[in-house]
Amino acid sequence: GKGTYVAARTARSRLHLASFHDDMRRLGLTPTTVVLEVALTTGPPEAVRALGQGPDGLCWHLRRLRVADGVPMSIDDAWYDAEQVPDLDVHDLSGSVYGILQEHYRLPIDRAEQTVAAHQADEASAVLLGIPAGRPILVFDRTSSSGDRPVEYTVSRYRGDRYELHMSLDRSWA
Repeated sequence: GKGTYVAARTARSRLHLASFHDDMRRLGLTPTTVVLEVALTTGPPEAVRALGQGPDGLCWHLRRLRVADGVPMSIDDAWYDAEQVPDLDVHDLSGSVYGILQEHYRLPIDRAEQTVAAHQADEASAVLLGIPAGRPILVFDRTSSSGDRPVEYTVSRYRGDRYELHMSLDRSWA
């Protein structure tokens, strides 16, 4: 033996709709967020499509590094229709954006469509996440809505060694 090593705890999240901060607190972890960028811009084609914007629509692009117990957990790139949230940049975006959407814009997030896929971390993501390039990450592609109105399009990159999903399954048919 070479001594005792303590392995980092993996965050096991139930598949549900919650903010990062709420999810990490529920898991007993202390969440923090570093805002990397807030910019008014034209969104990428997938964000424009998800938000139902025209070709000239403007989006707020919010890029954040999400941290749990001092360890980088994910990078979130989110886009919001600037017409729905015209002054998003004046708010404290280091906390729950879902709370801001509900309290300031009357847009509570109550449903989402999400896809999760395994990828390899590119160099830029790896640096922010503190892992070697090429390591496995989970990429979440999500469109969140308030009622029937799409409000947020997000691509999140989670460390594969620190985050896993849990879901309960049964044989009932809808």
